[in-house]
Amino acid sequence: MMEDIKEDLNSLKSEATEYAKLRYDLLQLKTIDLASNTGARLMAAFFLALVCLGILIFSGFGLAFYLGSVFDNYSIGFFIVTGIILVLTIIGVIFNEALVIKPFRRLLLRWIIKKKK
Repeated sequence: MMEDIKEDLNSLKSEATEYAKLRYDLLQLKTIDLASNTGARLMAAFFLALVCLGILIFSGFGLAFYLGSVFDNYSIGFFIVTGIILVLTIIGVIFNEALVIKPFRRLLLRWIIKKKK
């Protein structure tokens, strides 16, 4: 009778240990999956931001040269484009929470919730 109880306890202990190891392995795999997906998304966002910055720079130069040719003074064209960029930057700083932080937070939460399902 005591031997059966000891044997059952040892079996239970080994199964519990194996279960804990499996849960640990599963947690590691989920963490690696989340980290790799997050890294890939960050790299894609960085690349997209880099492309958008290039487009903004070249279109800014194009607009500045166009306005410079319209006003027959390239300095005026560059000052006008600088003013436009300055106004857009001020608007971006003022509305940073509504335009940048909240949409990215919602996107991240949707992505995390989707991953859990």
